[in-house]
Amino acid sequence: MVTASPALVSAPVDSTGSASAWFALAGALGGVLITSAVALATAILNHKWQTRTAERGVHWEYSRQLRQDRLEIYSKYLSAWNRLTQQLLEVKNAVDALDPAPPDTSEARARIPADIAAEVQAATASWREAFNLVFLIGGQEVVDALNDHRRSTSKRVQESWRGEYAADAATHIALTNAMRRDVAEAPSN
Repeated sequence: MVTASPALVSAPVDSTGSASAWFALAGALGGVLITSAVALATAILNHKWQTRTAERGVHWEYSRQLRQDRLEIYSKYLSAWNRLTQQLLEVKNAVDALDPAPPDTSEARARIPADIAAEVQAATASWREAFNLVFLIGGQEVVDALNDHRRSTSKRVQESWRGEYAADAATHIALTNAMRRDVAEAPSN
C-alpha cells in the first residue's frame, strides 16, 4: 500500500472562512465609501449654506446702506426746496413792493434788490443739485413724484417773479409720502 506523504496532502480549504473575510473586507470598504459620501455631501451642503448666508448678508448691508443714502439725499432735497420756497416768497414780496408794478418778469428781475436775486439764484442751484441726486438714487415711485414736484416748483418760481405765490401742497405731500415709503422699507434678507 502506498501512503501519501503528509506534505502532498493538502489541508481541506475552508470556504466559509474565506468568504467571511471577503464579506468583512467588502463591508469595511462599503462603510468607508458610505461615510465618505455622507461627509462629501455634508461639506457641499454646508458650503452652499455658507455661500447663501454670505450673499444674504451682502444684500442686507447693501439695502441698509441704500436706505441710509436715500434718507440723507431726500433730507437734502427737502431742505433745499424749503430754502428755495422761502426765497421765492421774498421775491414775491419784493415784486409786490415795486411801484409801479413791472409789466413782465424780466423787468421784475431787473428791479428787485440784487441780494434777493442772488439768494434766489443760489437757492435754485442748490435745489436743482439736490433734485439730480434724488433722481439718481430714488426709487421709481419717488422719481415719478419728483418729476411732478419739479413741474410744480418751476411753476411757483415763474409765479413769484410776477408777484404771485400759489402753493401746490398735493405734489409736495405725494413726494414726501413716496420718500417716506422708500426709506421705511426694511431691507430684505
